[in-house]
Amino acid sequence: MSEVIKRLNAEHRNIAKLLDLLEAELAIFHTGEQPDFELMLDVMDYLTHYPDTFHHPKEDLVFGRLRQLDGSSHHIVEKLLKEHESLAREGIEFRNALRGMVNDEALMLRDTLEHLGTHYAEALRSHLYTEEVQVFPLALEVLKPSDWKEIDERINQRDDPLFGAAVAVEFQDLFKEILRLEAEDRRQDATADTA
Repeated sequence: MSEVIKRLNAEHRNIAKLLDLLEAELAIFHTGEQPDFELMLDVMDYLTHYPDTFHHPKEDLVFGRLRQLDGSSHHIVEKLLKEHESLAREGIEFRNALRGMVNDEALMLRDTLEHLGTHYAEALRSHLYTEEVQVFPLALEVLKPSDWKEIDERINQRDDPLFGAAVAVEFQDLFKEILRLEAEDRRQDATADTA
């Protein structure tokens, strides 16, 4: 498997962890309880920063080369490229709505905020699924080692500010929450194994 695809899949797993956190908070919000808006904002700050700025451009390089080599991929590649743009816009809209809630700058109807968040999470999950199930396997079939080497050389390598070697200051609380939830999951798995 291509190292580029391995890195993209690893980034997808990280994005999925954040979507799990976001959806858990949205579920709390849906019941009428008070979610952790600051945690949700941290998730959205990350999702509108790293994936939109660094992850999607990597995929765009893969998609562009795939489209050049396989004309049958044109439709799905165009769809995904448009989704990169719409996900970026929707992510920023939801992040700004959350920021307004956290900073008491804006009063938004619960239904509107919930809809923005739920729609964004569902759209991003669907997007990740399409890439992983339809496009990445096709790219692995069509692209040659020289294509992967060229793509890898063109990728702007930047350390992930949340899942990389060093966690950026602005994502420390989010990182701690991820670690806490992972530890909780391990405890539950261990309890289930002994039962």
